Amino acid sequence: MRITTLLLALFIGCFVATAGEVSLVIDHRMQGLPLRSGETYAMNGGTWFFKPRFVKYYIAEMTVIHDGGTRTALADVYVLVDALGQSRYVVGTYDVTSVEALEFHIGVDKPRNHLDPTLYPPEHPLALKNPTMHWGWAAGYRFIAVEGSSGTTSNVVATDVQLHAVGNELYRKITMPVSSTVRAGGIDINLTAEYGALFTQLDVGFGLIFHGYGEETIILSNNMSTRVFSSPTTSVAHETTVTTTVWPNPARTMITMRSDLGAVRTAQLIDAFGAVAALPVSGDTQTTWDLSGYSSGTYTLLLTSPSGTTTHVPVALVR
Repeated sequence: MRITTLLLALFIGCFVATAGEVSLVIDHRMQGLPLRSGETYAMNGGTWFFKPRFVKYYIAEMTVIHDGGTRTALADVYVLVDALGQSRYVVGTYDVTSVEALEFHIGVDKPRNHLDPTLYPPEHPLALKNPTMHWGWAAGYRFIAVEGSSGTTSNVVATDVQLHAVGNELYRKITMPVSSTVRAGGIDINLTAEYGALFTQLDVGFGLIFHGYGEETIILSNNMSTRVFSSPTTSVAHETTVTTTVWPNPARTMITMRSDLGAVRTAQLIDAFGAVAALPVSGDTQTTWDLSGYSSGTYTLLLTSPSGTTTHVPVALVR
């Protein structure tokens, strides 16, 4: 009986030891440099300059793909990312030892987007905040809020920039490979966020103020979901060098890529386990690939130009 009890205790101890604190760790960047309040950043090759004062956004409906394809949904977990103030966000305790990919949404899911924020305790991400991230019951939360000042020279950066994405239509899903780091008591899911990419296709050099749902915040939300995030282990080309668009994403079978890399020299599709498959390339800046032969899951599209410049785009296949 004593031996049985001891074995049971050891079994329970091993089981408990496998569960640990899981954190989302985001390396906040602007034009490849650490994002800091009060700093002035040269944008688009120095054609305009930006000084951030406020960069916040919501993450919701997260699913961790780990340990050989196991999917763990993080139920009722919301993160209010403060890119100028915090890099680590504890998302709970789970039995995870190695993370291959992450699914998450930018914004607040529709059922929670229209609930009363005063019902949450003050420390909850969906509680009322100062400055506010909530527009009222009808509109819901500001999914993304970016504020700062811009100018055409580094010495005069004084024109106001305010972009607030509001509306259920701007809720965006991201599925991407990620790296993870084991630490004492848990594991970190590592992301790099390049916020300079938020302004791709937006004319911000002379200031821009737009709150709500419209062309500007549609572009902002699309940039957030397709251009901003990457794994720290992957080479990333920033806004000053490369603009790459892949659609549809998620996709069922066919994807189309358009890139200012020029004539793409190589294209590779890398799955969540690191397996690499070469894709056919042409001399065009726009190429369509049939991926019907690949399984559903998360991939990275790695592109190389004749000059050696590389960029990557997270791609999800869903069937």
